[in-house]
Amino acid sequence: MKAVLALVLIVLALPLTVRASEIDTLVQQIKRTRNTSRGISDDEQKIAGKLQAIGASAIPSLLPLLRDPNQNVRDAAAYVLRDMPGLREEHLAPLIEAYHRDHGGWVGPAIASIGTPDAIDFLVEELVRARETENQTTWAIKLLGEKAIPPLLRVYQTNLGWDERLAQTMDHVFHELAAHAEPAVDPLRQIVNDEKASTARRIHAMRALGAIGLTAERATPDLQKMQASADPDLSAAAMGAILQMGGAASAPLLAESLVTAKEDSIRLLVLRDIASLHERGRAAGPTVVKYLSSANWEVRLCAVRTLGYIGYQESAGELIRLLGCVEDWRVVMSAAEALGRMEVKAALPALTKVSQDHWFPPVRSAAITALPAIRDRIHPKSRYPDDNFPLEFFDYWNAGLGMEILNDADANRIRFPIQAAKSEVPKAVLTKLEANGETRGIYCGLKVDGGYLVGRDSGEWGGDIVFIDDQGKSQMVLRENTQAVYQTPNGILATTGLDHLGMNGGVLYRLEKNAAGQWQGHPWRQLPGAPFFSRLLKDGRLLVNCDGGIVVVSPNGDMQLLTRKEVLKP
Repeated sequence: MKAVLALVLIVLALPLTVRASEIDTLVQQIKRTRNTSRGISDDEQKIAGKLQAIGASAIPSLLPLLRDPNQNVRDAAAYVLRDMPGLREEHLAPLIEAYHRDHGGWVGPAIASIGTPDAIDFLVEELVRARETENQTTWAIKLLGEKAIPPLLRVYQTNLGWDERLAQTMDHVFHELAAHAEPAVDPLRQIVNDEKASTARRIHAMRALGAIGLTAERATPDLQKMQASADPDLSAAAMGAILQMGGAASAPLLAESLVTAKEDSIRLLVLRDIASLHERGRAAGPTVVKYLSSANWEVRLCAVRTLGYIGYQESAGELIRLLGCVEDWRVVMSAAEALGRMEVKAALPALTKVSQDHWFPPVRSAAITALPAIRDRIHPKSRYPDDNFPLEFFDYWNAGLGMEILNDADANRIRFPIQAAKSEVPKAVLTKLEANGETRGIYCGLKVDGGYLVGRDSGEWGGDIVFIDDQGKSQMVLRENTQAVYQTPNGILATTGLDHLGMNGGVLYRLEKNAAGQWQGHPWRQLPGAPFFSRLLKDGRLLVNCDGGIVVVSPNGDMQLLTRKEVLKP
């Protein structure tokens, strides 16, 4: 009987022995495979996964590695412990010691997983001390969720030690906590409404409410009260918090900003921000709709997109009309998307026509997608994450992805009779330009009465078109990167555009003199993307190879997308 019992005990102990051996083997592998790049290798990630699967029994073997003289080994051990289950209060001291030794490193989330008051207080104290974001400490506090709120609120109980770095750090943390910061909303409101509190404290609290976002929307009346304050600092902070919160109350403020913006480039960003409110932005609709008639094509386009996102049904008639826009395919595409989002049944006939007849496939695709959205309420999901709305809003820059294009060598294989390619600029004209301080870029030009129209492509530094008269005086005509200037049966046209940092756009400009004899540029047709090269054909059409498709544009403005096979000689 004793022999049987002994055998049973041996058998039961075998898994523990095997597990201990496995832990030891994995720990030794950490020491051997650790690279010197201070990153975590694929092999180390696999080792970490195995040790984390073993769980708490591996912790005693890992903690000593946090004191290893080799920092690479310490980093690897901390990385394993970062997501290790089973960490308890008794492990807090060595983890804090490791945190101090390696300036945080990977152990912040490990400390958060312990979750005791001492662990939480330590992380918040370190957050305040370091005043840094996008690191393991801020991630650890996000993991804590509501548990982190009490010590975070204590930071707002004093004015001591605050600077802009701390304010930005606290804003970041509350933004990351988002819905988990709900318990902080009412205490922060109390600070905002405390007339005995310092202006700085009240501003810090308002900023935090704005950072929390929609979860803090019940604080809007408090913020609106502060916005009406005679104190300009309190008023500005309150308005900033309302805008950052992204509730319905921000729509009128953004609408006002849209009107008062001094530059169209700012208007584009304001329209983006209104669109990001979705249905909460409807109050801005009456203001946004006015920009459908903007002379700036980018502003008009973004207004179309914004109306769709905020669901401003009152704009449906205007959007249906814009399905017939011939000069800018992006407007048609965006109007189709907007009408689909709003499920406007009256748009079905026009959308059906666009889905069948438009020259540009991405526009036809947008109309095809809008039809079931209206008929059956089938809406496609965005391919972008919810927290990066700007990528979705400006996605029209990517509409031409996948369209066939030509390479430089193909320029000599075009099957159509060619009238002209890009013209070079005489050296004498370039000398005049250089005398005016213009030296950077690739030049093209066209001889006209009384001088030369000179186009310049300087990439991300920006190009232009300048008129140089016979006496050497210059007049700025257009500030756009210019690939070529042509005398066509339809007047003088310039191919312009830029593809840089995700922004891809091209425009055909018509160049002509005004009543005062000054040259001007007017947008005439939107290209599928930035032009690589172009050719004026003998039949008067303009062939433009763009980063988004190959198009031919007839003298009357009709556009046709071509394939490589249709353009090139066999």
